[in-house]
Amino acid sequence: MALFTPLCVSVDGMLGPKASCILKQLSERLAYKWESNYGTIMSWVRTRITFAIIRALILCLSGSRTKW
Repeated sequence: MALFTPLCVSVDGMLGPKASCILKQLSERLAYKWESNYGTIMSWVRTRITFAIIRALILCLSGSRTKW
């Protein structure tokens, strides 16, 4: 049974409790798979999530590039 967990982020960038758990699990699995340091992978995952949120915010504020 799959559960839906929203990625809740506050205005100042703090993650919700469930989002933090998901990022920790993802980082642990990637660190094991890539045979790398957990801290390095956690930093990489947080950076990727941050830039994805920024891209979505910019697209939302500026609108789509395509004209209907």
